[in-house]
Formats: sequence, C-alpha cells, structure tokens
Amino acid sequence: VGPSFQEEGGTTAVPFSEVYVARSSDASSAIQAKLDLGLHVVLTPGIYNLTQPLTLSTSGQVLLGIGMATLVAPKDGRPCVYVKGLAKGV
Repeated sequence: VGPSFQEEGGTTAVPFSEVYVARSSDASSAIQAKLDLGLHVVLTPGIYNLTQPLTLSTSGQVLLGIGMATLVAPKDGRPCVYVKGLAKGV
C-alpha cells in the first residue's frame, strides 16, 4: 500500500553522473555553473548564503534540498531561485 506513481506517468531514474551534490561552503557561482551544465543539484544540510539567485533553465531539472538545507537570499533582495519560463517540469 502507498502511492502509485504509475498513474502519474511513472518515475524517472537519474544517473548519478548527472547529479551534483553541493555543500553549504560552495559558492553560489559554483552551484550555478553545475546548473548551467544541466545537472540536477542536491543541496546537503547547511545554510547557503547566496550571492546570486540559482537559476534553473533546463526542462526537468531538479534542485533538491535534503535535511535542513536553508537558502538565504542575496543581500540585494533578489530571490533565492529563478525558474526560466521555458524550463518545463522543474
């Protein structure tokens, strides 16, 4: 018993070679560089003091925080995360 994903189109396996595991010590630009490559990003527990928004622009791209991954917005007031208009299923 539990949820059935078959009714919703199934699941998709993602090879780990397509995933970047970020640490809170990583610079915003380093995380963004991985997103720009089309990688999925997993944020490990920690406080991420962003200096720029993280922008997802690849359809189906995943930005996933596990544990207590906390994003702190850039000091200039921009949001933590942008999703570009053409990125579907993000």
